[in-house]
Amino acid sequence: MKRFLNTVISAIAVLALIGCGLSASEESSADNVRIEEGERGEEGAAPDVLSDLSIYCFKIGKADSFVMQTENSVIVLDTGEEEDAEEIMEYLDGNNITYIDYLIISHFDKDHVGGAAEIIENYEIEHILQPDASEESDEYYNYISAMSTVGISPEIVDSTYTFTLDGADFMVLPPLSRSYQDDKDNNSSLVVSINHGENSFLFTGDAMDERINELLTYDGLEHTVLKMPHHGQYSDMLPALVEAVNPEYAIITSSDKNPEDDETLEILENVGAEVYITRNGDIKITSDGESLTFK
Repeated sequence: MKRFLNTVISAIAVLALIGCGLSASEESSADNVRIEEGERGEEGAAPDVLSDLSIYCFKIGKADSFVMQTENSVIVLDTGEEEDAEEIMEYLDGNNITYIDYLIISHFDKDHVGGAAEIIENYEIEHILQPDASEESDEYYNYISAMSTVGISPEIVDSTYTFTLDGADFMVLPPLSRSYQDDKDNNSSLVVSINHGENSFLFTGDAMDERINELLTYDGLEHTVLKMPHHGQYSDMLPALVEAVNPEYAIITSSDKNPEDDETLEILENVGAEVYITRNGDIKITSDGESLTFK
């Protein structure tokens, strides 16, 4: 009964907060965007001096969460499931992080938004980016309720959104359709591209075939590191995506209970990509703008 009442209360908060959501439209259209080119930041200022970029990939089962740090900034991309919040917060606290510049929720499945409520309630956050979508789940309602509690509204990414932090250029690509025939939640994923000197990273959420088809319309899809979509699950369009991105490295978020598909590993092997899988442990990537190190 208590869980039911919390859900009802959260649902009321949803209606209030969605009405005040901001449209995050830093670029007029996603068409003809060259993702490999760096962009100016939100205020149009010249890019910052390049500092090191670290990306921490959590071993939290078949779920996504990444903490990205530059010299002066912190970005959190997805928050795993609800029980994963404790581990994410231990990492943030262990690195003396109290302020998050951007919290980006790729989509609202529980293994991506589950820990968001606790993160929002325990850290000061400047921007929260989300797709123009919703989901009927406790995790989604808790996320909305937490924003209402702390008095922050999400920025809804409905066209290409760019920002620069310490010389790292971020580009957030929204879904191009309002509806999908299959896998609506997964295909609504925001995709995040990062350019850091000579290195680049592409985080694809849980994009499935329809969303992958959208990505293939962009120019300059090549990236150094590809976070494989949907925990390494194979789909018909995945070979075309891997060929277009042509990654030197790939990250897969999977678990022993729900491992990546062998076909996925095979297509990565075919392009010569070095594969890192979170079911084998946490992964830390460090870029100095030229070289990359993985631990």
